[in-house]
Amino acid sequence: MSYNVLIIGAGNKGALADAPGTGNRYKYLSYAHTINAYPGFELLGFVDKDVSKTMDACIMWDISNVFPSISAGMVNGKPDIAIISTPDDTHYDILKQLVGYPLNIVICEKPLCSELWQAREIIELYRQKNIPLLVDYTRRFIPQYRQIKAEIDSGKYGAFLNGFCYFNRGWLHTASHFIDMALWFNGSLDKITIHEIPTDYRWVYQWGMFYEKDFASENAVNFVKNPHVDTMYDKHLWHLVDNAYNFLEGREPLFCTGEDAMKSLEECYKKMMEVNERRDFE
Repeated sequence: MSYNVLIIGAGNKGALADAPGTGNRYKYLSYAHTINAYPGFELLGFVDKDVSKTMDACIMWDISNVFPSISAGMVNGKPDIAIISTPDDTHYDILKQLVGYPLNIVICEKPLCSELWQAREIIELYRQKNIPLLVDYTRRFIPQYRQIKAEIDSGKYGAFLNGFCYFNRGWLHTASHFIDMALWFNGSLDKITIHEIPTDYRWVYQWGMFYEKDFASENAVNFVKNPHVDTMYDKHLWHLVDNAYNFLEGREPLFCTGEDAMKSLEECYKKMMEVNERRDFE
């Protein structure tokens, strides 16, 4: 079966990261490239608050539909799937608007929302309308990490000992990636220390998870801006879209649901409160 897709957000991840001329043409770093290439999905067009970006993206990816607004895209395009690839603080309003339309699934960049109350409201609204939510916490979709998860579950790694994460550029935007993965691997953040580095001179994202028999770790690599770095992340959007398609065809569950993303958001806020309490005490 074929499904029509509307992309909301014509920026880097929506349309530009692997556009012609970037050096990333053989990677799947934007939703536009991924949807265009994936059998079973048809890219209807884009919506962006900057209409010039919408038009540029349509020209770039040879799409004839130029939608000036989300409502125009939904009413005139009649998509089966909507993808939200916009700044974090816009997710709530867009998700709330989309719930009024008969969509098969909504794919949203992380975090689901910027505030806990927003996320809780969205989860309930989508539950009532029976619209599935798929949230892009990258590592849940990458085969190498799914293999690690399977080996942890099988006991191959042994008991969890401890872990750490160092990051900058925000708890919700950056640390939530690690928090979601740690919850996915272990079910909790017990025995894990997480530290925010107060600088933005470079992207800081380093972590390690240590078990009795093996470990997993990662150092940040800017795989979007460095076209010469070939990493396992280069096709993560392909794996995400593949999961969405297989779900719609009844072949597998969603790898990261709205409820999963909600748990990560709750833990982020707990950690932020702990940090603020320590600062107040000091």
